Amino acid sequence: MPSAAFIAPHLSSKTSPAGAAPLRTKRRRSDRLPNAAILVVEDEYLVAEDLARQIVFDGSTVVGPAPTPAAALDLLAKTVNIGGAVLDVRLGTETAFAIAEKLHERAIPFVFFTAYDDIPWPPQFRSTPKISKTADWRDLKRILFGPRERRKRRTRDLREDVAAMLPILRESARKITGDRTTGDRLVEQVLETAIAQIEERGKYSSVKDWLMSVLRKTSEKPDERFLN
Repeated sequence: MPSAAFIAPHLSSKTSPAGAAPLRTKRRRSDRLPNAAILVVEDEYLVAEDLARQIVFDGSTVVGPAPTPAAALDLLAKTVNIGGAVLDVRLGTETAFAIAEKLHERAIPFVFFTAYDDIPWPPQFRSTPKISKTADWRDLKRILFGPRERRKRRTRDLREDVAAMLPILRESARKITGDRTTGDRLVEQVLETAIAQIEERGKYSSVKDWLMSVLRKTSEKPDERFLN
């Protein structure tokens, strides 16, 4: 199978990683994925070419396409900034599961891009997204990055909400303890408890209600580590 050079050979980039197709010059900023070099593992030339062109047009770098597990593992070892991967499951007489293991170890999101549904899936990959080859890059990108981006946004929003609550927590804790220093230590315990019980957040209508509830419960049985 031809190397990645067959993809938009007239383009150039000084930052493309080893084995990567060049980035197009003009990008749609709203569609760009942060640090997204996409590993494409596909042994069918036309499918690989079409998918790679879509990814490059979308403003990302293509690593590969790699037609074999050995080629994919080599690219994976050489490329640091891979943001996601699309894996054909059957690669000749081999499978992409060894590649998936490496991606999992590096916490790189990936999807299986397959035309088969009769494959004996290893237990650890039974819940991994399996996308039909009728899908295009927009569908694959949504599966790869949508949930992750939403999690990042929720984490960022929660962090900001907690930061906004700190003055209120401090004031309330100082009133409960009657002492500035002890109150601030109580707030430390509240935050530690909130982190440890983050799953409880969903039971409350707001971050304020959640943290004030933690404060009330914590003040009833304070940890001596924070009060001494």
